[in-house]
Amino acid sequence: MSESSAVRVFASSQHHIAILGVRSLIESTQRPLYWMGNEPPSHTILNTLERKKPHVIVADPSILQFNFDLPNQLHNKNIGLLIMVPDRNLVQQETLIKAGAKAVVSWNETPGTFISALEQVAQLKPWFSPELGLRLMERAISGYIDENISHEEVLIRKLSNREKQIIAYVVRYPDATIRELSQLIHLSPSTIRNYLSEIYKKLELKGKAALIAFSLERQIILPTPN
Repeated sequence: MSESSAVRVFASSQHHIAILGVRSLIESTQRPLYWMGNEPPSHTILNTLERKKPHVIVADPSILQFNFDLPNQLHNKNIGLLIMVPDRNLVQQETLIKAGAKAVVSWNETPGTFISALEQVAQLKPWFSPELGLRLMERAISGYIDENISHEEVLIRKLSNREKQIIAYVVRYPDATIRELSQLIHLSPSTIRNYLSEIYKKLELKGKAALIAFSLERQIILPTPN
């Protein structure tokens, strides 16, 4: 397939086996898709994408840890973000869609489903799995509340926007002291301590290391540090 006439697909993943499957699928399909390669997630991924100019990037959820505003930046460059996950966890899928992913596709989806998602995302249109689409529709129509929501999700919903901003700085600068955080956020050290104390209490955590691990594991959607 000619690169100029195809949907150009680039990947940013550490899951080599999954990416090998994606590459094999793209290179063997008769659909107009062109494989451009893979690069592990990092702070420099946006620079790579500016050079490669793909239509779609297939990535791990961890790509958002390096740049919380990446989905918006990609959209402005006409690049669709498709995130691959190991299973059909609807809470995780919804979280990633809210973060700006155009599609969230599990590794065990059929080839036809994956290609359909790719082609949809290439047009900067959202793609939902049937289960997630139903979940979102129920929420929109009737204010649906998932009774099976995890305890951790309940805790996360207690956070204010300012508290999420504080967490974003802690995650982005894990080695920063309270004083260094206060300079970054333009708040006094005592205010930072008070915020962190309240955050630890709301999330039932003890200390900064636990907060960082919790945030990354649960993929809390955080604002971009200024």
